[in-house]
Amino acid sequence: MVRFVRTLQHRVTPQGRDFYALSIPPQVAEALGLKAGGSVDIIVAPVKKGKFEVILKAASSELS
Repeated sequence: MVRFVRTLQHRVTPQGRDFYALSIPPQVAEALGLKAGGSVDIIVAPVKKGKFEVILKAASSELS
């Protein structure tokens, strides 16, 4: 397990969409198969009262 703390950057694009950026350590990027950078899905799910699980996974190439 790699524990890291980073600042999540947020901005709104000219089209009005939310854009988030998170710097992740090289070890995490490599484990996700993102050797040259790329997009990740950030999934936040409640586990139990007051606790959340955060999952990072390489994003699919499809845009929502």
